[in-house]
Amino acid sequence: MISNLLVSILASVGLIKGFFVAFYLIFNRGNSSQGSFFLGVALLGLSIRILKSVLNYHIALDASLSSVGLSGILLTGPFLLFYIRSILFKTPLAKKQYLHLLPFALFLTFIPFASEFFHRYINYWVTVIHLGSYLLLVCIILQKERGKISTSVMNWATKIVVGMGIVWLFYLLNLINLNIHYLSGPIYYSFVTYWFTLLFLDRKNPITKYDSSRLSPSEPTRLYNKLIALFEEKEIYLRSELSLEFVAAQMELPQRILSQVINENGSKNFKSFVNHYRIEKAKSLLNSYQHMNEKIANIAYESGYNNVTSFTWLSKR
Repeated sequence: MISNLLVSILASVGLIKGFFVAFYLIFNRGNSSQGSFFLGVALLGLSIRILKSVLNYHIALDASLSSVGLSGILLTGPFLLFYIRSILFKTPLAKKQYLHLLPFALFLTFIPFASEFFHRYINYWVTVIHLGSYLLLVCIILQKERGKISTSVMNWATKIVVGMGIVWLFYLLNLINLNIHYLSGPIYYSFVTYWFTLLFLDRKNPITKYDSSRLSPSEPTRLYNKLIALFEEKEIYLRSELSLEFVAAQMELPQRILSQVINENGSKNFKSFVNHYRIEKAKSLLNSYQHMNEKIANIAYESGYNNVTSFTWLSKR
């Protein structure tokens, strides 16, 4: 009794949070991108599907009403695709893309006329296969664009897909009768929505932090490679007074764009990026025969540090 109550509470908490996150993304006026709306609708569709499971666990839903609940997941796949494409390519959604919503419209239209056999056996298979197909399509797109898109954006997209994919996996396992708990999907969904909430609240989230950036998705990667070449070939990190302003001027970029490039591809800020090269330089000097008797202070200055204290503190981290 206690275990069933706990399961119901966990599933319900996740469901409520799912609707909250979905409505926040859809209606929050602070979201300047269409992508947030797309992700919100994808989560809303999944939440409607989860709602059906939670209700059906406690009360026997009418067959037609159960199919209406299942229809929500037919929104999740297309809008997940729209979202991933929006953050990877930053292009407006073409009108023909809305044809992806045709299965959802046809499914809802067909429900009042469907047979008992459809409600009992076919509808579940249709929705599971539909979402699985879109998850596969999105994975193919991510694999194709890997290396062309900045690392942080690619990691973000992967986290979103993995989160939804595991919820889908629970429903697939339930479909093929592997004796898992009926509310396993909703329970995992509660953890997924909690995780998504933490992701969106993270101020370092590259999707929201640089949402208004005019850079094309592939541009940060190209500029990052150019920055690495500047550091490795010209060793400008050896300048003791190196600043973001100076490096941005060398690359003929606004400072904000340079910060974006480093953050999205290196997952660090400018200071950490510079210190990485200086520490590696110091290691190289310390391991060389010519500097084996060199004083630490000299090693620090030759590595670009303007004082020994900073070098000593960073080298111990």
